Amino acid sequence: MSIVRIINGKNNELHRMKTMVDYLNDSTKQVWQDEELSEIDLVRSYGVTFENAFLVFKSMHYSYGYPGTRLYYHILISFDDEKVDPLMATEVGFEINDFWKQKGVQFVQGTHCIPTPHCHTILNAILPLTGKKLSIRKNDIFAYKIFANEVLKKYSLNLIKMYMKEEVLVNE
Repeated sequence: MSIVRIINGKNNELHRMKTMVDYLNDSTKQVWQDEELSEIDLVRSYGVTFENAFLVFKSMHYSYGYPGTRLYYHILISFDDEKVDPLMATEVGFEINDFWKQKGVQFVQGTHCIPTPHCHTILNAILPLTGKKLSIRKNDIFAYKIFANEVLKKYSLNLIKMYMKEEVLVNE
């Protein structure tokens, strides 16, 4: 069974958002079969680059007057399938995150190899075109899982279970 977890970022903690963005490209988590993989293979983004993601996210919050609210969402996508290597995890994860691209959400995604290939995604909680806050509710999580399962089916990977317990947002 594959897993998706959506975790609320804490309020008023820019240093935590910076730590989370930096964590996506942690070289100690990018070792696969005794070989260190590169950022080029494992990091993807939409609307930002990995290098400027934190500054862009932070600037958006201040530009639109939301400095004291939720800054980001953290998504974990874990694949329970032996045939998934880090490069496949990166591609499948990015395809699953098309869900957010279609909504105009800026994000950065990184794949970790330890203990098994899995993706972390940090979503900016401000929508850049409108300045509105991104609010992820249970029905959004359900729609995201349906979208993810369509991608997983395409690759013949284990699907995400669709039960309510996983749909509760967890605070970091």
